[in-house]
Amino acid sequence: MTRTGLKFSGLTKDLHRLRREFDRQHCVCLPNIFEKELLKEIDQVIEQAHFHKRIHRDVGVESCMRLNKAYRLLLFLANDSKFFDKIQKITGCDDIGCFSGRVYRMVPGQGHYDSWHSDIDGKNGRLIAMSINLSKEVYDGGSLQIRQGESGKIIYEIENVGFGDAIIFRLDSCLQHRLTTLKGKRAKTAFAGWFQSHPKFTFHLKKKIRHGLSLRRHSRIPRFIMDHPIKPAEDVAFINVGPNTALLEAQNGFYYKLDPVGSRIWDLMRKKHNFGAVVKTLSEEYDADSKRIEKDTLCLVRHLYSNGLVENEINGNSPL
Repeated sequence: MTRTGLKFSGLTKDLHRLRREFDRQHCVCLPNIFEKELLKEIDQVIEQAHFHKRIHRDVGVESCMRLNKAYRLLLFLANDSKFFDKIQKITGCDDIGCFSGRVYRMVPGQGHYDSWHSDIDGKNGRLIAMSINLSKEVYDGGSLQIRQGESGKIIYEIENVGFGDAIIFRLDSCLQHRLTTLKGKRAKTAFAGWFQSHPKFTFHLKKKIRHGLSLRRHSRIPRFIMDHPIKPAEDVAFINVGPNTALLEAQNGFYYKLDPVGSRIWDLMRKKHNFGAVVKTLSEEYDADSKRIEKDTLCLVRHLYSNGLVENEINGNSPL
């Protein structure tokens, strides 16, 4: 998984091998599922994240991460149509509409547990489950067990302790699964959830799209934004969608979309260029009047700043 979408370097025979493995044991491991730098970025946010106690009635107790940049980025990455296609080929499941999940943490000695359950939910059409390990340190216990529901016979068990490794496993009314008890002192953190037949992720996304970047009344660009490097705000996640860029604002959950030129400006700001350097680079790359480029760039930065999507490297996102 990368910011520009799924990159698959395997062959058709590799997918066939995974399909046979999944048919035999109802579960497969997909190692190193994230691009290295992307995993590092996600980990840095989770290290500072807040978790709250969550009780799953008749199933278990865990700590759940509050909504933030890492969660929204993970959700966007998992809802890649190319990824859906690979999951369908590996598992033979029906068409996938979306992936729905959360980041949870289980800590030894804090009453966290997971009992036998099936996760079958007719409401959202859950098809396949996935869990991605986000624990850098190897924890003791917390293995996934799968058993036959009627006989109670355990038919498969797997430890998923590789940082960034994913396991996908079958959901079926005849099967149940659970996580074994954690031991020692190290916690288990994972991004886990379900590939579902509905709703379609694009439909869910459209309901939250902010149509246009709004300006606050009497909004202006502060002098420090003009004089010092500007960068994406700390709580903004983003991915590249073709030549465009999708921005995810963690606090309100709104999604914004930048066109190719806006995406280039965003990319330059990521490299800590100040406003003047951004305009200079764009003037060298595009065949347009430099004053027009400066005016259009200023307009976009003004909108981004007003919506809390960029901040100054020194002063932060000070209020207007």
